[in-house]
Amino acid sequence: MENNSFRPDFNNPHQNAVVGAYWDGDLSYAYRQGFMQATLALLAAASTECYIDPQTDESNVVFLDALVYPICFNARHFIELFLKDSIRSVSALEGNVNQVGVMKTHDLAKLWTVFVDVVARDSRLVELGMPLEEVLKDISDVDRTGMAFRYPHDLKKNVLLPSIEHINLGVLGERLKNLFKQAEKFSLCVDFLEQEYAQNTFIGKLSRANIEAIARQLSSYELSAEKLKDVEEKICARFDLSSNEFCEVLILIKQHREFSNLIGIELPIPGLPTDVFTRLASIHDGKASHEVITKGEWLRLEAVMEINRPHYYSEEYDGYLKYISSPDYDGPYDPAHVVRNAYALNQRLLGGLLKLGQKTLQISLSEAIPHLAEPLTRLRLSSEEISTAVSEIFEDLRFGLLNKRTSQEE
Repeated sequence: MENNSFRPDFNNPHQNAVVGAYWDGDLSYAYRQGFMQATLALLAAASTECYIDPQTDESNVVFLDALVYPICFNARHFIELFLKDSIRSVSALEGNVNQVGVMKTHDLAKLWTVFVDVVARDSRLVELGMPLEEVLKDISDVDRTGMAFRYPHDLKKNVLLPSIEHINLGVLGERLKNLFKQAEKFSLCVDFLEQEYAQNTFIGKLSRANIEAIARQLSSYELSAEKLKDVEEKICARFDLSSNEFCEVLILIKQHREFSNLIGIELPIPGLPTDVFTRLASIHDGKASHEVITKGEWLRLEAVMEINRPHYYSEEYDGYLKYISSPDYDGPYDPAHVVRNAYALNQRLLGGLLKLGQKTLQISLSEAIPHLAEPLTRLRLSSEEISTAVSEIFEDLRFGLLNKRTSQEE
């Protein structure tokens, strides 16, 4: 049976909102954004105490004493959804998604306690998550369970806001805007960490970034038994590790293709001999055909260059090689393309070898192709650069969509 109220109108298509199962994307994010944007839109209307009706172009008065309730309700519900979604997504970084029982509560104080507990496993999440505490506690103190701004009275007919006489929407609005921005930064960080944690390079409370930092600290020492004892004490104190945990980290580093290289251990790439670059140079110079390099070697060279891309981790090399080597892979097999990229000024081949810790192959490459002799140290964008880039893309996209909608209305 057709619902005459909740239906599309294709005579006015730009007002058709995609909802529910038909939304192609993160539905939880759409809900959060909706309540956040509703808060901001109502705050904007409250600041002028009116809004313009787009159909009649008339200015309609709004009353702050009434508008304050949906503003606070929407903001509070955004926070509840943000906490619940963040708890799920951070827990899922390590494969722990068993948070269903906690999700049934509407109590912001209880949700915050769980949030603090789950983000504690990564200092980057702590740094971005804890600034939310002050405003969140303010809101929790006033409306802990989501009832105060939804209904005027409780079940016993008591007024739900008995001790607050005024709420200044200018003050509240500025604090909410800062909270929204901080929440967005936190969510972006979680999105980036999903790929990092997917590499399974973490141990207990140590993230992949922590383990890399430990490997770099170890690289400054001669790892004899005596020297190792000294650095072990410093690392255990810095990261609050036991001796057994330190040994576990050291084993991981020694078995990790990228990090082992930092402490002087090279784990060669199977199937990629040092003379492959001499043969590559002879092909480039027109002295040999592509057949002097086997298909397996071509695929490995392609995988090395792909891993050089900033969004790839060294751990993904083997999986990517397996993917392009599969009989079901329908992508191109193009040795000429590999040759062109190997000689390109972006130095993807050299960068991939560096990220994979292949010093021996780096030397062979620079000898065979001299213009690639300059060492690279830039493997990935920093988290700050990535966050800035994504924020700029997000703003450009939002501005573009706004302009598009404006032009449609005109």
